[in-house]
Amino acid sequence: MSFTERWKQAKSKYETTVKEKKPSEKLLGVFRKSTGIEPACKDLDTAIAKGKRSDGERALNSLKRAGQEYLELLNRTLETESTALKQIRTSTLKAMLDELLIDAHNAIKGLDNGVFETVLGPDIVNAVGNLKFPRDAFVKSFASNEEFKRSGATNQSAPNVVKAQTDFARALQVASTAHTIFATSRGKTLQKSQILDIASRALDTMFDSVSVNGMLGQCAYWQRAQAEGFGPDRDGMAKFARSTPMQVLEKVAQTLNDDSVVLNGAKAKLKTLQV
Repeated sequence: MSFTERWKQAKSKYETTVKEKKPSEKLLGVFRKSTGIEPACKDLDTAIAKGKRSDGERALNSLKRAGQEYLELLNRTLETESTALKQIRTSTLKAMLDELLIDAHNAIKGLDNGVFETVLGPDIVNAVGNLKFPRDAFVKSFASNEEFKRSGATNQSAPNVVKAQTDFARALQVASTAHTIFATSRGKTLQKSQILDIASRALDTMFDSVSVNGMLGQCAYWQRAQAEGFGPDRDGMAKFARSTPMQVLEKVAQTLNDDSVVLNGAKAKLKTLQV
């Protein structure tokens, strides 16, 4: 709902309930003086629709000035209201105007534009750019190679091993999509609030998908599934631990662990920009 409609609705609710016009100053003691709130709301709505920060700032200043003057009038009116009903409705009108002014301020603040990487700064942008998982050959191999579907004990496909690889591949896809969204946002001029939101979502998704909640966790699950396949055959498992699949797993786990540390640092840095 536009700010103009919100103000009209607030006035209408008051006047419908108490069967009188809203409180207002009078010119020459007779003519009702306009509050100036509605014209300022219209200018504000126009500025927001066009994304023009400078116009929005001017409209916001007009609205704040008119709103503050009217709030003072409402405070004086509350001291002299003749009925409980009027007092209740005037208090409600005051509360709605207070809320409208706060929302208007936040709306104009949201029009503050910037270039994606400039807003985030080099620490976050470089951290994401240097992540290894999107292009690491071992990570891609573990997610797709048929060899990682088989049990080391039987050299046959094993349900738990397959599940670990499938869930790993799914987490990799989610993380890769988030990484692509972040990368393709570079160079774009957006509202700063949008930039921070995109970065926050991308970093959270990548961290969850890379860490123990995602791919790292599936690496551990895959290793346990292999150990279960060997059962009491410790020598067999010890030999498998020196095999190529396990060496690949170690490299994958190291890459993901390094990336999770980087992402955690980037998330912490982003929080300082969101305060």
